[in-house]
Amino acid sequence: MVGLPTLLASMSKNKGITMGLYSTYTYGGLAIMPIFAGALTGIMGLETIFASFAIILFLTLFVTYKIRSNKTYIG
Repeated sequence: MVGLPTLLASMSKNKGITMGLYSTYTYGGLAIMPIFAGALTGIMGLETIFASFAIILFLTLFVTYKIRSNKTYIG
């Protein structure tokens, strides 16, 4: 997670917006996901919750990769 801000800052022309969104989603996720996980513990086990959140994470990474690989960059 240390190198990710550097990567994001070097990839976008709108560095302020990119870094602001990065920070917002990082700390928003750190605040909200434990609440979701705590609410789901009455329904399913911790292993299932962890696995489902991991699958969601990898799906978002895959979709982001596919979207970024389809764009053409002029530079």
